[in-house]
Amino acid sequence: MYHPGGMMPYKRNEAVADVIGQHPTAGLPLFQTENKELSKREQYLVTEAPRAIPLATDTRKLSHIVLTFDPDILNKKELWVFNAFKELREQGHDDATNEEIRVHLNAEINRVVGRTFALREKGVLGKSQKRKCRITGNVVTAWMIIKEIA
Repeated sequence: MYHPGGMMPYKRNEAVADVIGQHPTAGLPLFQTENKELSKREQYLVTEAPRAIPLATDTRKLSHIVLTFDPDILNKKELWVFNAFKELREQGHDDATNEEIRVHLNAEINRVVGRTFALREKGVLGKSQKRKCRITGNVVTAWMIIKEIA
């Protein structure tokens, strides 16, 4: 039977158990203490076995993001969308929809929606109301600036 991940799950688990049984540090290259030559079979099992390193890497990245997260710092693309909200506010529009921002920036909608989401996650934008979009005429959510960023 074909399995999309390559090896059948139980075969892979069996291989992992076999390798870890012979080499307790297998799958944990960050903690490897010896440079022992592995047989071809052991090399195959180690390379095919799920490793702890991706999880450790993901955890490390997540920890870095959590520790260095500063909602007052916007990247260039977020700042680009944030400035569009400010420009529309200066023109008398207290809130804006994603489509209105897209037209104002002359950009693709995919470039706007993701940045709007990121700005909401950082607490810079918030939900204003559901109203008719000035561009499409559809009833959609409008967003407004709730926290000023210098």
